[in-house]
Amino acid sequence: MNIRLQIVLACLILIGLAGLVRMARRGKIEWRYALPWALMGLILLLLDVFPGIAAWLAGLIGVQLPSNMLFLFGFAFVLWMLFLLSTALSASQKKITQMAQEIARMKAEQTARHPEGEAGAAETQERD
Repeated sequence: MNIRLQIVLACLILIGLAGLVRMARRGKIEWRYALPWALMGLILLLLDVFPGIAAWLAGLIGVQLPSNMLFLFGFAFVLWMLFLLSTALSASQKKITQMAQEIARMKAEQTARHPEGEAGAAETQERD
């Protein structure tokens, strides 16, 4: 691989990693989701700096071309991230359902304690 291309790719990877860390520090992405991306960035940086590793791994797993191996690993990584995000989404939906049920239960208890219902509660808020 051309050294100029390696330098450009390394710079792009480092910029991406710096942006990822910045987003994680600001809370725009949770660390548990940023870490797999950071790990992928570090692996790509390692493969960029030492391109012989990709050829060695390709030969080790029986893939003819290192580029095919990289596509295979990239596809596996994306599938892994989809699985992680799907489980996180499922957990969030479960929590939202539980919270909505709890709010409905609390409203029902409040209505049972105060028969005037929400109109009485609204009047109380207006007086305050």
